Amino acid sequence: MFRIAYIIAVLGLCVVASIGSADVMDGVISVWNFNDGTANDLYGRNNGIVNGGVQFVDGRIQLGVDLNGIDASVDIPHGPTMDPMENAWSVAAWAFIRNGGDAWPIVWKGEQLGGGPLFMFRLCTNSNVALTWGANNVKGSVHNEKEPGAITAEGWFHSNRVYMTGEWIHVAEIANGETFNAYLNGEPVLTTESFDGAPFRSTDPKPMTAPYMIYPEQPIQIGVGKGWGGENDFRYLDAIVDEVVIYDRAISHDELNELMDFDWPTVAVEPKDKLAVRWAEIKNE
Repeated sequence: MFRIAYIIAVLGLCVVASIGSADVMDGVISVWNFNDGTANDLYGRNNGIVNGGVQFVDGRIQLGVDLNGIDASVDIPHGPTMDPMENAWSVAAWAFIRNGGDAWPIVWKGEQLGGGPLFMFRLCTNSNVALTWGANNVKGSVHNEKEPGAITAEGWFHSNRVYMTGEWIHVAEIANGETFNAYLNGEPVLTTESFDGAPFRSTDPKPMTAPYMIYPEQPIQIGVGKGWGGENDFRYLDAIVDEVVIYDRAISHDELNELMDFDWPTVAVEPKDKLAVRWAEIKNE
């Protein structure tokens, strides 16, 4: 009897969380909030693998993953739940950057961080004051008027003098099937004021029609990425990263702002259909 009452209470909390934040939880593929001291997916779908000197420390919300800038990273193998991202997607994370460099990744997915349309998405530092963003579709991300659909260059831009080391920042990219937008601290980066009026490179939103490259043979990586400077060019970020979330849809601006401070349940949140099945099993026990 006690066991049934406990399970009912847990399921009830999950249902309440789902009802209370139905929009922001709709379309979530995976959440890595690190609160249990692991890189496991809160939904249990796409668990991460820690590498090198990873530690779990105080993060933006409860625990975060501490990346030492030398050998620490998290790899999240591609899973079938990521496949719908070829049509639309959102990715977001908090980062406390201690030292940032050229294309040092907070979170990204692909074969290479630059040098061509070789990644699905990237949210990276560009220096200790600048960030660089990018996404690619299967036709190539820069439209070639002479050869429509030709792969000519990667879709990217950077925003200069928009953050400072030693402070928490929230980064996000959203691809809606037509364009992709980058967001810093809940606002489009194009509207973010730089420290000294330095111009942005390229534009946001950037034209980017679906289907998007998803690189199913490559993991999502946090804190490390393959550069374009040779076989041994691996770029490590010195930072704490927290609350990494991916969606199979383009979330709204309002949902993004809700997501920024959303405290995910410590108990793994189960999809609604699994809750129904599990409740039926409990009643029959």
